[in-house]
Amino acid sequence: MQPLLSILKKRNLYLGICRYLLGITMIPYGLTKIMRTQFVISPEAWKRPLEELSGISLTWAFLGHSPWFTVVLGLLEFIPALLLLFRRTTLLGAILMLPMTLNVLLINYAYNLWGGTKQMAIFLFVLNCLVLFYERERIAQLLRVLINRVGSCKRIPLELAVNVVVIAAVGYLAIKPLIEYRRDTNVLTGNWFNGQPIEWVLQRQMLNDSVLPSHQQKIYFGPLNQYTEVGMNHLYNSANQYVLNAKQNSLVLKDADGKTQFKFKYTRLGDTCLKMVTTVGSGKPSQLTQYYSRRVMHNHAEDL
Repeated sequence: MQPLLSILKKRNLYLGICRYLLGITMIPYGLTKIMRTQFVISPEAWKRPLEELSGISLTWAFLGHSPWFTVVLGLLEFIPALLLLFRRTTLLGAILMLPMTLNVLLINYAYNLWGGTKQMAIFLFVLNCLVLFYERERIAQLLRVLINRVGSCKRIPLELAVNVVVIAAVGYLAIKPLIEYRRDTNVLTGNWFNGQPIEWVLQRQMLNDSVLPSHQQKIYFGPLNQYTEVGMNHLYNSANQYVLNAKQNSLVLKDADGKTQFKFKYTRLGDTCLKMVTTVGSGKPSQLTQYYSRRVMHNHAEDL
């Protein structure tokens, strides 16, 4: 009984169990990525509009979009898994594996993937942490070498002060334009930052008093003056920028070089309709009037 108890008290027993469980479990996950049999999307998903796809389908499509990157992810799981199977390379394998198991855990919960994969992600991450816990003495030795505690500490206050100033300056310069970008919204863009942009769908158009044939056309106004148009008949396909003057109710469409292509006067008819008026023709100008209906895209708060 005493020999058995002494064996059960040994650290190497539990370290061996954890590293073998983690390594053996991660080898198939790495191989399935290397063989490119993971992140495969059903052909039906490609036929549906982006806003109708589930979060899981979007995640799978994103992760599987680049074949070579999928293989790289597989190697980053497969190689550390092999290192975990050997005592001399256990610590290196556990350190290299930690970003992978943490990434899998975060992706599963951030994108609300399947319940089974969430549980497996927790299991693998805990195993990884246990291996590092059992190797804590070697990690402490490694940190002492890296930090070089023998060195002088006289310059630490000066270095800290300089870094605080540098971080504050860089942070201010980086964050200021990002805040302006987040706040860049108007009556035409909608709540784009929270995944609810607006599309304007053409309902009818008139040339002077004559009603023109209907066709499919949708226009989108985004942040940073981005303009996009899709449909059967591209009326303003030379434009990809817009300038809005809310006080004068004017709208200008420009091309990539910033040259004005079209000028409009717009009117909001209630909350769901947009009226745009412009002048067309060079010899005898005519008035083109277009009516668009407003639709909030991806209007599902529970998916955001």
